[in-house]
Amino acid sequence: MKILIHVILFAYFSFFTAQIASAGPLRIMSESYPPFSYKVNGHAEGFVSNIVNILRGQLGEEHTEIVFLPWARAYQNLQNGRADVLYPMVITAERKKLFKFVGPVFTSNVYFYRKKGANVSFISIEETKKNSRIAVTRDAAYHQILFETGFTHLDVSSCQRLDFLKLVKGRVDFVPMGERIIQGFLKKYPELDYSMFEKAGPALFTVDTYIAFASHVPDEVVQRWQNALDEIKGNGIYQFIIDSYFEQHND
Repeated sequence: MKILIHVILFAYFSFFTAQIASAGPLRIMSESYPPFSYKVNGHAEGFVSNIVNILRGQLGEEHTEIVFLPWARAYQNLQNGRADVLYPMVITAERKKLFKFVGPVFTSNVYFYRKKGANVSFISIEETKKNSRIAVTRDAAYHQILFETGFTHLDVSSCQRLDFLKLVKGRVDFVPMGERIIQGFLKKYPELDYSMFEKAGPALFTVDTYIAFASHVPDEVVQRWQNALDEIKGNGIYQFIIDSYFEQHND
């Protein structure tokens, strides 16, 4: 299945070589966040990376490098104008003021997860705002959304892997995570396994994931990326990539 995805990517790049390119090469960043994006042998992999690669091929950006950075550093680079694109990113109220967006490229319901068998629970989400210890990644969407909605006991980490390690060690009660991506995320870390955790309580919220552009990127460039995304959604390529990755990561 993975080979077939790469064949489709190559065919799409070849077909759109003559398409109109955006104004100059874009400086594109991502973080290691499986199954959205991660690096294998120096190349960007993951289902959102494959979507981004197809869009780059359509728009003449296929030869630009995708740089992988820790989330906080990449976020700061985009905010300060030292880079042009960062993916994947969830829109929050704060981010709407800072960036431009193309998408959505993915939608998922977010739940709290606890260590399997742990004696922690809650009756209402309001209860967890005051009484629960929750691990979140600094400046990540879940951090911003929970903070904006009144959660006060947030234990901030530098990455989501550390969030789950804190959960394993009993340092926190819950970690928020999208239900459609948690299995693919945990598979990349040998010390973590999906069987170690369980969903707790109702869905917290639904998040849409986007490709974010710095505020200095011209609107016409952003619109070309949106048009290219709309095209692959219309012709079935987008859905094929999504279905293929979830078949691979959630078996």
